Amino acid sequence: MPSVSSPDVLLLIGPGCPHCAAVLQHLQGLIKDGSIGELRVVNIAQRPELAADLNVRGVPWMRLGDFDLEGAHSLSELREWIARASKEHGLAEYFLDLLGHGQRGKLLNHLQQHPENAVELFHLLADKDAGIDQRVGIGSILEEMAEQGTLSRWIDKLGELSRNPDATVRADALHYLALGASDDARPFLESARNDADDMVRQVAEEILEELSGANAK
Repeated sequence: MPSVSSPDVLLLIGPGCPHCAAVLQHLQGLIKDGSIGELRVVNIAQRPELAADLNVRGVPWMRLGDFDLEGAHSLSELREWIARASKEHGLAEYFLDLLGHGQRGKLLNHLQQHPENAVELFHLLADKDAGIDQRVGIGSILEEMAEQGTLSRWIDKLGELSRNPDATVRADALHYLALGASDDARPFLESARNDADDMVRQVAEEILEELSGANAK
């Protein structure tokens, strides 16, 4: 999870990079004023193995706290990311930024390296004000986790969401509980049969019918 202290930054630069000097200058100013704790600068022409290990395809590239950022960033943008690094759900904002820029693969790669950070997906799923794009984006990640067999680790978290005050959140949680393919999900699904909301009850009934049919085969 993000630290409340000033984040550290790893910056990769390279020869002929048109934006590297400006980003480096911004970061040097930020370390002077204490906004970041440590700045490590690596020229990938001299350390190509590091770029390969991090799967870096272009510079400037930086790891600011838990966030991997590509390309040019203004000073104000860097300050925004520094602020996110100290927020309780800064990673959730980072995930939304990745999805908003069509970087679903990068988000999945992050979760493969840091599976514990998937908890932020459920924070986003619980957002009753989330738009359709956010719900679809998060849903695509959870479905991928189900295919990989990792969603089953989060049954209890989804179970909590199945009791969320918002009916849409509850219904979504039931859908992902079913995808988790775990026997531990059934009590939450059974309980939802008595939900106060018609839609949630219907979703629960349909899922349980499908599960019963699958088990009968």
